[in-house]
Amino acid sequence: MVPWRSVPDAACDAWRQAFAVPGGAAAGVDVAVPCPVCGEARLHRYYQVGAPLAAGISAAGFVARGALWEWCSACRCYEHASALVPAWWRGDLAVDEARLTAQPDVLEAALRGRR
Repeated sequence: MVPWRSVPDAACDAWRQAFAVPGGAAAGVDVAVPCPVCGEARLHRYYQVGAPLAAGISAAGFVARGALWEWCSACRCYEHASALVPAWWRGDLAVDEARLTAQPDVLEAALRGRR
């Protein structure tokens, strides 16, 4: 199996734009744009919800501190970071969050199990 790799520097701006699509009812794990690295329509995101935010911050569209994974199932590029969790986030993956690491192996396995 091809190992996970960081998003190439030349694709970072396009990668961030691909994931910057505003949230809404359809915004969830699957991202409906092609991967800026390989061109396949297999981009995904996952927020791990952590500590709730104070009311003033949550009013700005965020509900918790947490972690974020963005990845492409085809070329296996990914990013992982600490993040604020947006109010629109609705994950539909059954994930054993105790097994999460920086690389999205557990998330990819959950994604395959969803289908």
